[in-house]
Amino acid sequence: MSIKTLFRSDPTRQLEEVQKVNARERAETDVAEFHETESARRVLTKLGDVIKTHPGEAARFLYLHATFGSGKTHLLKLIGLVADRESEFAHLGDTLAEQWPGFDTLAQSIDASHVDRLEPVFLNLLDRDASKEPPLPFLIFEAIGRELSYPTDPNWLLEWAWTVDMEYDGVWKAITSGERGQEFDDVLDERASLRKWLYETLPSMSETTGTDLDSRAGVKASIERAVDDVDPESFDSDELVDRVETVTEALNEDGPHTELLLGLDEVALFVGDSRHRYREFEETMAALQRGPNPVVVTTGQYSLPATRESLIGKPPEDHWTHQQVPLEGADTEIIVRKRWLQKDETGTQRVSSLISSMPDLSLETYAPVGSADPDAIESYPFREYDLTLLRTVMQELITQGRATDRDYIQGRALLVLVRSLFTKFGWASAEEGELVTWDQLFDLLVEETTYVPLWVQEMLENTLIPTFDGDETAWEVRVSKALYLLNQTPSVPATPENLGRLMLDDVDASVDDTVEETESALNTLVDKRKVLTETNDTGDEVYTLVSEEQESILSRAQTKAEQISPHQLSAWIETRLRESDDFFRSDGTLHEADIGDERLVPLRYEYSVLDPVGRAPRTAYDAVRVRVLADEPDTVTDQVETWQDVNDGRDGGEHLLISIDVPESTLDRIRNVIGMGQVLEEETESHEELEREHRTDKRRLESSVSDLLENASIYTVHEYAGERPTVLDEIVEKQVHAVFGSTRKVLSRPLVEVDDAKALAKFFRGSGDWPLADADAVLLGVDTSAASVGDTGWCREFIDEYESKTAVDVETLLQQTRTANGDYRGTPQESIAALLITLATSNEEVALKRDTDYVTDPAAIGRQVRTKGGLTSLQVRFGVDTINPKELRNVVSTVLGDDPEGSDPDAWVTELGSWVADNSVRVKRTFKGVSREFDVSLDALDRVLSPAYSGGDLTTSELVEDDVRSEAETFAAAYKLFAAVDGETTLWEQFTAALELLEEWYPSATITGRMQTTAESGSVPTKTTVTSRLSDATGHRVDELSTQYRRVTGDAPSASAPDELCAELTEWIRGNESTVDTLLDDATATFDGVSFGDLESVFEVAWTGDQIDEGVLVESAVRQQAEDYAAVRELLAGEPSPWSKLQSTHEKLQAAHPDSPTTESVSTVLDASRPPSIQRVRQLIEEAKDPKPPGADDDAWADLQRVAEELRQELPNATLTDEVTGVVDADDRPTDERAAELLDESETLLARIRDVRETLDDIDDGGIVLIEDSPSRDGPRRQH
Repeated sequence: MSIKTLFRSDPTRQLEEVQKVNARERAETDVAEFHETESARRVLTKLGDVIKTHPGEAARFLYLHATFGSGKTHLLKLIGLVADRESEFAHLGDTLAEQWPGFDTLAQSIDASHVDRLEPVFLNLLDRDASKEPPLPFLIFEAIGRELSYPTDPNWLLEWAWTVDMEYDGVWKAITSGERGQEFDDVLDERASLRKWLYETLPSMSETTGTDLDSRAGVKASIERAVDDVDPESFDSDELVDRVETVTEALNEDGPHTELLLGLDEVALFVGDSRHRYREFEETMAALQRGPNPVVVTTGQYSLPATRESLIGKPPEDHWTHQQVPLEGADTEIIVRKRWLQKDETGTQRVSSLISSMPDLSLETYAPVGSADPDAIESYPFREYDLTLLRTVMQELITQGRATDRDYIQGRALLVLVRSLFTKFGWASAEEGELVTWDQLFDLLVEETTYVPLWVQEMLENTLIPTFDGDETAWEVRVSKALYLLNQTPSVPATPENLGRLMLDDVDASVDDTVEETESALNTLVDKRKVLTETNDTGDEVYTLVSEEQESILSRAQTKAEQISPHQLSAWIETRLRESDDFFRSDGTLHEADIGDERLVPLRYEYSVLDPVGRAPRTAYDAVRVRVLADEPDTVTDQVETWQDVNDGRDGGEHLLISIDVPESTLDRIRNVIGMGQVLEEETESHEELEREHRTDKRRLESSVSDLLENASIYTVHEYAGERPTVLDEIVEKQVHAVFGSTRKVLSRPLVEVDDAKALAKFFRGSGDWPLADADAVLLGVDTSAASVGDTGWCREFIDEYESKTAVDVETLLQQTRTANGDYRGTPQESIAALLITLATSNEEVALKRDTDYVTDPAAIGRQVRTKGGLTSLQVRFGVDTINPKELRNVVSTVLGDDPEGSDPDAWVTELGSWVADNSVRVKRTFKGVSREFDVSLDALDRVLSPAYSGGDLTTSELVEDDVRSEAETFAAAYKLFAAVDGETTLWEQFTAALELLEEWYPSATITGRMQTTAESGSVPTKTTVTSRLSDATGHRVDELSTQYRRVTGDAPSASAPDELCAELTEWIRGNESTVDTLLDDATATFDGVSFGDLESVFEVAWTGDQIDEGVLVESAVRQQAEDYAAVRELLAGEPSPWSKLQSTHEKLQAAHPDSPTTESVSTVLDASRPPSIQRVRQLIEEAKDPKPPGADDDAWADLQRVAEELRQELPNATLTDEVTGVVDADDRPTDERAAELLDESETLLARIRDVRETLDDIDDGGIVLIEDSPSRDGPRRQH
């Protein structure tokens, strides 16, 4: 009976070419062929969590990360079925939830969320050319339109249809329904007559009556708006957000709470390597999240955070791009079985009966190779492990043996092969009981993929098949095909037993016969040099297929391998050991390595590779000594005993033995690899396949060496310690303590010689923190709280040991690290360097000397101790007296105005001397200026620096004298005042010039007094003080001139410097002569008490072509007249002007309210000889709207308003006038007490002034008047 009848579905049925996420035509099939894996379940659970997230809480985004063909698109389609409870496919969603726990969880998450329904909108980006497509927001807009059944071509039609449907009730439905709907579809296909049809049809529809679509012009306008509103090339994320919000609102008008579920398939492919497209994607997602925050599910073949990092930068840890979940392919073969090989009930029974009598086809393997969910019945006509191994073969062929985390073979690739087996290889008509053989899988891969290398196919066609008389079905040919595939599965050795089971073609066939026949074929192929055989490390004899061109080279390589010497073998193994594990180092040299918790462990190595341990080792005391033994297993045990006997009790002998068993099979493989390498090097032509195979063999062999190390044994001279991976660090640490004891001194972290030397120097000077670890301070004996060497510890022990000798060579110290009884045995060079740096930078009388020179600069000390050669050239000197470098540095940096370079005190003094010599003129000028201007003496500092004026040397000790240190501070401040550069004016000269100007033009200004105080203080002011005073002086001048500018022009100036302000005002006056002249005439005609003589003189300067001078502009009289001028300009400006309005108001008051206090107040202002303030005029005009009744103006506030005007007229410049008018013109009325107080002061002042004027009127010309203060209200006493 045909095998085809066993299956639930026809195995020759069509396989959808590529899943389209927005295609629902095959929904029933998609559901039926789905199988939920654990990975898919995790995706669905995660999506459920995203859906339950409220839009205001976090980004509702999920990215499905999986390779092409993994089923992510299939899964996304099914998610849409479960999400949309209102669609025609809702029952399929229920089916999925009932059948699969992951979809059940998703459905429950939707039920538990704040929404009742999700409207899926899917966008397939797989086949789109991103370089030619419009922006992603527009593509999503189109997808939404398609989901809502709007036409999307042309572009404007989508926007127009969208708007009509959303804003005009029933119109869109009327257009697309019934006969008119058919008409619309027809014109839509034609496109050319679409607009004309709409112009004619819509106005005739009853649904448009009363709307702006009931006329041709209205329809045309609506289309033109749609064209203008949507430009695909500029459509951005904000516009998309508007559309999403609109459609969400529409979906929720008359139904359950609904949100969109946006699905974007193959985003990573669409983005590609375009930074622009990625930014567009991220901006679109971010805009949606800021807006309505719909659920967005995207898919792609690459990790989203990794994609972002490669294009625009690594995302922050909390970025929404991390919300991704992988859809893994480990269960791919299960999916293939469930979709394509599942049997119906009858078929299951028949297959069960067939395989019950099938022989055991289990394979001998080195690792598990079966499916995660094996099912022999479902797998038939494959063995239950065939699909898993086939997937491994395909992965190996793609990667060519390279290690990779990427899973290249996914469900679709296997589905294509399985279907082709039935459609192209006749398996649909095969008889029940037949099994797929691996030579058929080979043919299947050749037919459907490009995975099988061309050289394999050519070898079969050109060499192997002709060898067997051109018979393609010869057993040897078929075995060769299967062998090649089996060679791609490292976990399954290519033995006759395994290969025979893969070639069994029927459940009733004999395994023994097939294995025997297969082994015979393999032997034939070996004899004909078509296959190579070797015994691997596990003792299995395995076979490998070779190509035609390999035959000659393999033969030569075999000859070379037989000639490899023991020395070549041992050298190769020793090299591989060092490359495989960084613990192993070269022999003959002292190495330092961090082992476990021990830093810089001194190690020496000796190697016995394929060379017996016989003689006693040479004596050495400076390291933990390691012997590496690598040999064949049957010789190792004896050699271990020999090594222990030789070193037991031996002083200066070896401490550890690492024993490695190297099987003979591994040695043969090494010979073969070396031999093949030599032959390939001799070849003049490239043999790409052989070279690749050689590299693969070499990688696998090197991996085997790593495996040997995993099984290596560790011995001490007394015992077996354990296996290398678990005990090496522990045993080395124990040996360190046993060999060196307390003589070994090690820092807790690496020493950075130059940087740490600089930092230590700062620490001991009190200007920095302790740079090393606290444990290192204890080791070295440094008191970190006192910044000094303590009474105990290594530094103090060293001083006590060697101080009496005055000096000691560092070479002597280094010898103590490697001699048998050395005080510092096992101590690394780094620690000696740390000791010397600490001593040399501390305040102890210890210094380092090289040849005849002391090394004092911290950076130079660090560089000197960095190498062994630098160390051995040094001598440690004791009793070297030095000046406190901190005090010296303070003096030098104070005078220089900056920190000196380096850390060498001598270099600091030299730098200071050079600076004084280069700046001698300015330095001398500073000393003279301080003496002249402030009467301050800097004689001590001048004396110390004077040798440098002529290039002489400074005396270091003099620089730290007390009086010099104090005078340096004063000098530093004064230098900034008196040191001019390139002939510029000094800061102090600028100050004195500014003070002279202020005293002349602004004698009463506060800043003038402050500058006088600074100049006469008797101490040197700081640069900050002087600069601040100059800035305040300029600011005061600018404020005064700006005020004058505003008074004259009525506007604010644009200039911000005194000269510029004068120039700007000059130009304005010159350009507005007529306006100014007219205003002057009007002012004097209106107010007979004002005079503008001084101000007119200023204007004349501008009108005659000269520039107005600042001093003239700020004279007292000019300032007062400018203030009056400003007041008049405000009163007379406009048509009608405020003054005209007041006059008109007065006429009305006289007629209607002649006795009102308001009328009296207005009369007083109009009769005044000087202009009132604009505020007073406006106040009176407002008050006139509701005049006060007679007798109502008897309070202090009313009297104060009256008196304010009198003060303006009679005492415009008085301080009290400013105070009273300010109160009267203010928006808020003062308290009665305050009004009464001001009124009393004002009337007193006016009475006194009027009394003086009356007296003056009675005096003859030439008379003398004496005016004295009088406490009485009777006024001043007058004598004349």
